[in-house]
Parts: sequence; C-alpha cells; structure tokens
Amino acid sequence: MDVELYKCKSPKNRLNKVLEKTVTVSATLYEYTQNRNRLSFQFTVSDVGDFNYIYIPDFKRYYFVESVSLAENGMNVYECECDYLMTYKAIISGLSIKCRGSTKKRINNNVTIDRTESNVLITLHRG
Repeated sequence: MDVELYKCKSPKNRLNKVLEKTVTVSATLYEYTQNRNRLSFQFTVSDVGDFNYIYIPDFKRYYFVESVSLAENGMNVYECECDYLMTYKAIISGLSIKCRGSTKKRINNNVTIDRTESNVLITLHRG
C-alpha cells in the first residue's frame, strides 16, 4: 500500500495542520490494532528520512507517528495513532454549533461541546 509521509508542524489539537510532504513510499502493513480510544498499527518501510505524520490513501486516514523501532528484518517499524481531526476535517468543518449557558453539553450521541471562555472543544464520540 502507498503511504504519504509528512513533517507536521502543528499541534495535535489543531484542525488545519501545516504539513510538509516528504515522500510517498510503498509500505507493508505489519500489525493493526483497534480499541475504543486509540487506533494504531505498525508498518515497515526502508529508510526515508525525517517525518512525524502520515496519510494512508487506502484507509483515507491521517496518523501521528508515535514511536519507531527496529524490526528483525532490519527495517523500521512505525507505531501510529489516528489524527481524527484531519481524518474527519470535512465533517467537522461543516458543523454549525451554537453554545449557550452550559459549560458542557452533549448535543447528540456523537458530539459533546465543552466551552471555556471563548474556546469551544468539540468531542466526537466513537462507539
């Protein structure tokens, strides 16, 4: 599968990330795990330089590179965590939310808003 490698220059909690593309490589899926709060997997690629962020077109998802280790075959293994903000950016950008009164309010089963002063935190709940 193809994997696009990037250098991410933005904090994790920013929706519109500043990305600098380094290269697209062919990667082999090594391990894939999924649990309630974290989506992670490992894959191997040959040495491709400095990057901390990836996009996998087959999955249509963006990932932060959390750790790197060496596999038995001598290739690097990257453990990654899904960036839900960039992955679902189009959906999040299209939300129209009005906050009144309460500092924390669940507006439906999938979205919670938490307001402190002028900042609004939107939490998308995954069942």
